[in-house]
Amino acid sequence: MGMSDFCRRKRSGVQARTGGAPMSLMVREQAFAAVPQEVVVDRLRPLLSPRELEVAQLALSGLPTAEVARRLFVTVNTVKTHIRHILRKTGTESRAELVRRLLMEEELAAGKRDPVTGFLPRTAFRRRALDLMRKHRGQGVSLIWLEAQGRQRLSVVERVAADLAVAEALSEAVRAPDLAFRWSEDQFLGLLPATDREVARTVTMRLGLWLGEWASVSGCDLLFSLACSSSLEGLTSPEALMEAAVRRSGEVLEDIA
Repeated sequence: MGMSDFCRRKRSGVQARTGGAPMSLMVREQAFAAVPQEVVVDRLRPLLSPRELEVAQLALSGLPTAEVARRLFVTVNTVKTHIRHILRKTGTESRAELVRRLLMEEELAAGKRDPVTGFLPRTAFRRRALDLMRKHRGQGVSLIWLEAQGRQRLSVVERVAADLAVAEALSEAVRAPDLAFRWSEDQFLGLLPATDREVARTVTMRLGLWLGEWASVSGCDLLFSLACSSSLEGLTSPEALMEAAVRRSGEVLEDIA
């Protein structure tokens, strides 16, 4: 799938977002009720005030705004204000988007593949990296660190398009479906077996150029920060590999700018 495919997907996504009938109350309640209340509390408690957390629990359960207001003994406008604050603090544009994010984070924490990119979750990284480091002890294992800076500013459609671009580019770079990982919403990892840092650096630079060109063509306001590290540098654990790459994050973009 090339860059033109991403553009087509983006256009179709915009059409889907702006067209069609509003989501029915029944469908909306089914979608929102899919988020367990303990997930809402665990994920959002660090971000929200106690009152906002109460509103989030009710609003994300599928209740209409008027019913949330009735249960909390406040006005509808007060609930709407709380919801605006919740969306702003979580970097989302709607309750539906917030639900999707919570479900994705829960799936990643549970060890499931990311539904958009198909990448493995962060929980699978350490074991996979250790296996490769043992197998390729003499040849080395390299790590690519990729961060999509500014992703939170994008619309829902643009975020999906950016994720798909990263999925294509990083999958092509590592050439195996079980060597790419989604570390967080904005951060991704790739493992390169039997490579030293110079080879990894070349791959990383090509990856950065491709993503930079994609961002320019698609019009997405994104900066991709990339770096790499290798076990042949004396890095003997997956954690050391990642820490070294994160410290260097951004140097590849500076080199190719």
